[in-house]
Amino acid sequence: MNALVSSRLATCLLGFTVCATGSAWAVSIPVTNPGFEDPFKVEGAPITYNDIVGWPPNPATSLNISGTFNPTTAYYDGEAPEGQMIAFVNGTGQFIYQTINQEITPGLTYTLQVDVGRSKFATAGWDYQVELRGYRSSDNSYIQLLASDTSLAPELGQFLTSTVTWTAPDSLGGLAYDRLGIGLVNLGSVQVNFDDVRLEAVPIPAAAWLFGSGLLGMVGIARKKKAA
Repeated sequence: MNALVSSRLATCLLGFTVCATGSAWAVSIPVTNPGFEDPFKVEGAPITYNDIVGWPPNPATSLNISGTFNPTTAYYDGEAPEGQMIAFVNGTGQFIYQTINQEITPGLTYTLQVDVGRSKFATAGWDYQVELRGYRSSDNSYIQLLASDTSLAPELGQFLTSTVTWTAPDSLGGLAYDRLGIGLVNLGSVQVNFDDVRLEAVPIPAAAWLFGSGLLGMVGIARKKKAA
């Protein structure tokens, strides 16, 4: 095999390795009750409020703003996107939230995905926000909105997937927060629904680059031997 062919082969292998390992390096971060299946309710069960396991409501209000239910096709053509239950949030500016019990890692890119639904009854006044927030574990406070999404406009009876991405700085020194928090917010005047919360972190695929660098190094050695 000549040096040109070896070089091209190594380059192709490097590209293949990076592409193949890129998705494998996406690390799933545990989210409590991500599909809102707890508490479970059968179709038509009475609504109960502010009882979603792992997702407390806005602590600044005593109103009945959130809960779960098992939707029928009267609400959504496909019912729940994941499992059988979905969450609801009522009231302008009200929200449910969760703190992720894992320290932020410098340089990682965090991607949050949430299915956001507009029921067939939400004919006007529907709006939402999906948030990644910085959270300070020392005093249980949310310090800073890091990234958010309000871009979706689902049709009546449909869910769409909201995606929020944020990259942690290379140095966390001096930041007021040390963990991530998720906020699911109703910005409108009618109910918003949520389902299937996913959070991933994507580090730089160092192993892939090391493997590729090794291949290129081998090509260099082969060239030197050929020239000798």
